[in-house]
Amino acid sequence: MKTLIECKTGHTIQTLGGVSYSFDRDEHGRFVNEVASVLHRSLFLNVDVYQEVPLTPEADDDQEIPAFLNGGIDPVEPEPEPEPEPSDTAAQEPVKPKTTTKKTASKA
Repeated sequence: MKTLIECKTGHTIQTLGGVSYSFDRDEHGRFVNEVASVLHRSLFLNVDVYQEVPLTPEADDDQEIPAFLNGGIDPVEPEPEPEPEPSDTAAQEPVKPKTTTKKTASKA
């Protein structure tokens, strides 16, 4: 049974057991190669950059994109900041610095 393997990082040529696999772009824009050997398939799939893919990718559903982008949650308007409650203690007013005049001795 042949399995279609995709290389997520793009075009590459790999050789396993004397067999060269060239991951080339298909009509769907994926870099894929058909792998017949079960051993070779398992070796590719043990590396994170390879994945098994269907012959024809699933059709994108435009309705699923917004849900995917916002984590599947309906958008919610942000709530306004609550007004601070007045406290029972007297409000502190800023302390104004006292104006001082420096006396200087003048020479006559």
